[in-house]
Amino acid sequence: MPNGMTLNPLTLVKLALWIATVAVVTVLLRRRKATSDVRLAFLVGGVLIFGFGFGLLLPTGLNPNPVASLRTLLTSLLVRGQLALPIAAMLIILLVAVWVSNKSICGWACQLGLLQDLLHRVGLPKWEPPFWLSNSVRVLAFVGLLVGLLAVGIDWIAFIDPFQVFSFQITWALGPFTAALLVASLFVYRPWCRFL
Repeated sequence: MPNGMTLNPLTLVKLALWIATVAVVTVLLRRRKATSDVRLAFLVGGVLIFGFGFGLLLPTGLNPNPVASLRTLLTSLLVRGQLALPIAAMLIILLVAVWVSNKSICGWACQLGLLQDLLHRVGLPKWEPPFWLSNSVRVLAFVGLLVGLLAVGIDWIAFIDPFQVFSFQITWALGPFTAALLVASLFVYRPWCRFL
């Protein structure tokens, strides 16, 4: 988000739709009505609406996602020395929704999580990485993000952020990384979420 300080009205619409999706899914799950067909409809619909729909409607870089919200907040605090209140509020709402709904936003509304889940359904051999490996990579990536922001003011994850593909913002670094991520999704459950 430019300067990390403002929100486009469509961003708020997407946030509201995320919350509505989480509410509907929570009810479906509690009533045991989340069938395989319902799940597939959410996967495809979520990728199309939350991913490509909002990716095309929102100006470049404004299609929100949980990872970008955290990175924008850290950048505003560590690089600019100011708190981006709209982004902080949005992140808090997302975290509360994740906590209340047992991560429903990750598996039922997050465009990248949905795309990874959809690809993982392909009938190929699967690999379950050990927790020590995925957690070590995640910690190193987070420390690398903090060091990059504090030392030189660079958010290195922005160069490989696969959420950008929904806005068709493909760069020399993003293209190969996202292609590898999507291929990995065929074999590993949500590799982006698991490792970064």
